[in-house]
This record gives sequence, C-alpha cells and structure tokens, in this order.
Amino acid sequence: MVDLSSFLKNADEFLQFQRLEEKANISINDYNIMDTNFLDPFWQDMALSIKNREPSLAVSFFGAYDDAERKIAVYSPDFMQLTEEDFISVVGFKNQFNDIKHSDCLGKILSLGINRDHIGDIIVGDEIFFVIKKSIENFLISEFRDIRRHSIELKKYELSYFRDFMDKMEENKIFKEKIILIPSLRADAILSKLFNISRQKAQEKISKGELKINHRVEERASTEIKLPALISLRGYGRVQIEEEIGLTQKGKIRIRIRK
Repeated sequence: MVDLSSFLKNADEFLQFQRLEEKANISINDYNIMDTNFLDPFWQDMALSIKNREPSLAVSFFGAYDDAERKIAVYSPDFMQLTEEDFISVVGFKNQFNDIKHSDCLGKILSLGINRDHIGDIIVGDEIFFVIKKSIENFLISEFRDIRRHSIELKKYELSYFRDFMDKMEENKIFKEKIILIPSLRADAILSKLFNISRQKAQEKISKGELKINHRVEERASTEIKLPALISLRGYGRVQIEEEIGLTQKGKIRIRIRK
C-alpha cells in the first residue's frame, strides 16, 4: 500500500493530512458523518485516497457546481445518502458596480474574522456569489453589509439558480492563449516572464511563500516546474502553462500558456 504521507512536503501538510485521517477514522468507527473545510484539488485527491483504503467508507465532494475548484469532502458510511444543501450554501448580491474585484470580496470576508477555509469559490460577474459552509451562512448575511464603500444586501441563493448562472458563464468564457519564451523551467525564471517582474523580485516572492504550483506552496526558486502546471502568484493572479512546444535556435524554451 502506498504511504500517502510520502507526498507531503512540510509540517503544515502533515497536520492537514492528519486532520483528514482523523475525520475518516471517526466516520468509520462511529458510523458518523464528518465534513472538512474547503479543500483545493490536491487535498481533494488526498481525501479520496484516504477513502480508497477503507472499503466501508464513502466520500462526497461538494462545491455547489461541477467545475468548482474548492470543495468540501464529506466522509460517511457507504450506505448513507447525503444532500449538498446540508453542508454548503451560496450567498451573494447583484453587482451594480464596476470596481469590485475578487480580492475585494475575499478581503471583506476575512475582515469579518471568517476563516478562509470556510469559503469555497468566489464568483465575480453581473452577480457576485460566495460558496460557503452552511455553518456561517446566517453570520455572513447579517454582517456583510458593504464593500468598497458600496452598501449591499447579501442574500441566499438556491443552488439551482447558481448552477444555471455558472453554466451560462462557462458558455461565454473566453480564454487567451499565447506562446512565450523562457530561459529555463526554473520557478523564478517562469514567474519573471509570466508576470513581467525581475528575477530577483520573483525569488523574493517565492521565498515568502507567495507562489503556488498546482495549488501547493513552493518556496524554492530553483524548483523545475513540470508541465502542465497551474501557476498562481499572490497579487498577480494565475496562469495555466499548457505545454512545452520546442526550443528556439538560441536554446530558449517555447511554452504555451492560457489565461
């Protein structure tokens, strides 16, 4: 049997893994339902791997829509039926403004003392939606009254309404693809080119833990990035690197990216 802990890199990841194992064990031993906070795709895979070691254990993932990036995992005995609405909610408001960004929404929620792990995907469009744990629904609706000096009224949405909105948004989504040249696949070299910053600044941001590769923090500037990879840098956004497509005559690497 594969030792799942061998995939972990630091003490924080070991602690997160232990929490998942503990919830799975409680569900098995007590025939109980145990839900996690919101997990990124890496930790969803780990939660599923823990389940796969126990034949009598089931795990369900809820994020309010199929393509959600962040989802909660719910461990339960395999004979139990679960309802998504018992664990998560979608709240939001009509967006009548043109100056509200994703970072504004997240910052406002955190300023209310809410743990980031209690928040799933945040969708900013003609309407703004927050996927959240059911346990904080009433508090958030009561306390989230303004953003960027705009008064707003937060309300709960039916999951069916939200899913229809996301389906339409997906149909109209436009991705921008381009080819760029990089000197190497080192993390600092790629960041410098992707986000138009100096190599030194890229190294500084990496050392501060501001780089994530495939949702996991990377603190070594010399790390060789394996493609494809999702790159996110705090304050700069994220880029999907699709593939390496060859070398120039001067030895630079051509990569195809998508924003």
